[in-house]
Amino acid sequence: MKLIRHPVAALVIFALFVSLVITAYDGIKVSYDLHEEYTQEIEGEDVNIMQAFKNLNIIEGLNQTTAGISSIATPTGSTFDILGSLASSAVGALKTVTGLLTFPFEIGSIILRYYGVPPILVTGINLIIVIYIGFILLSAYLKSEV
Repeated sequence: MKLIRHPVAALVIFALFVSLVITAYDGIKVSYDLHEEYTQEIEGEDVNIMQAFKNLNIIEGLNQTTAGISSIATPTGSTFDILGSLASSAVGALKTVTGLLTFPFEIGSIILRYYGVPPILVTGINLIIVIYIGFILLSAYLKSEV
């Protein structure tokens, strides 16, 4: 289990960087009046690549957790408001954990839809990640390095 900490931390740091890039993109879009016809959209969908990154489970989960935690601090909130905020934070945390598990596949699908990379490359990378996580879990189950 000690080896799984680093990839998980790397994915969370990557999600934070993507969130910062999305925030910067939204600011540029508003400041410079960037019209939607100037952005390339993913084939078959009505979103650009920044919107596709914003729709990743890990980023939605981090945003929902942050929103739930920040709404707890209101001093005039009733017990139900606080319980709702905690429930929202819990759902956000669950979505973040789910996003950690599905992250390689979501990134692979964005790359395939937007850039037109041959599917075998993304399948190979996803297979490497699944095998890597499998060996980590096997090492944790056997309580020795495999």
